Amino acid sequence: MMDKLMISFFLLQNTVTDKIRTRREAGQGTLEYVAAIALALIVIVALITAFTSAGTALAQKVQAVVEKVTSIGG
Repeated sequence: MMDKLMISFFLLQNTVTDKIRTRREAGQGTLEYVAAIALALIVIVALITAFTSAGTALAQKVQAVVEKVTSIGG
């Protein structure tokens, strides 16, 4: 009887642990995609700014948006 209880507890613990681990890994993949997209956008904006006259206007607009976002809440 005690053996069955111990086995049941062990299986329950492993199931819960696996579900938690899977949930954490799924969120990590999403974060990696967001970081890759953000990095690509930064590179594109930097290239446009460096090589075109419209880049100056774009840089000013991006800077204004960044200032708005960073000033929120404080």
